[in-house]
Amino acid sequence: MNIELSHEDLRQMPPNLATGLLNWLQYQRLRHVPPSQLKTPDSTEQLSLKLVDPSQPQLKPPATMSTKKIRRDPKHPHILLSQLLDAGITKAGMAVRVRLKTEVAKGTGHRYVTKNLRISAKGTVVYNGQEFYKPSPLAESINGSSTNGWDYVEVKKNGQWVCLNELRQIWRKAS
Repeated sequence: MNIELSHEDLRQMPPNLATGLLNWLQYQRLRHVPPSQLKTPDSTEQLSLKLVDPSQPQLKPPATMSTKKIRRDPKHPHILLSQLLDAGITKAGMAVRVRLKTEVAKGTGHRYVTKNLRISAKGTVVYNGQEFYKPSPLAESINGSSTNGWDYVEVKKNGQWVCLNELRQIWRKAS
């Protein structure tokens, strides 16, 4: 499957979709995966994706492309880390730590990574200069494999480490 997007296409997408797509692409590039070998997160289908210059003529995709509807559960909306900041649940500069999976912790001798992690003024988590809008890509980059960041990422709130999943529940109740 080939997908070509212009910067205008990205601007017209819902912000969380565009951000998620760009984060996923950035993560794949960090893993040094060539574009011809990109795979969608839930399949083995190869994906070729590139941003195109709208001033250049482009071929239109065939009209027979299928679209898959994504079902959203209104009781459990997908949220970004910035929404926790916007609601006052987290604050810029808060300490962040990521729990390591057992096998990773055994290899490092540590249970958590705390160095070079902070909440930015936008509410995202910055780790070694890279910005994460969602906790799972952050936890995955530290653990080296798929990880539920809502369970593995914690922030220091009122002197205690609190799992992001607890803060997400607070956000959901307030929304």
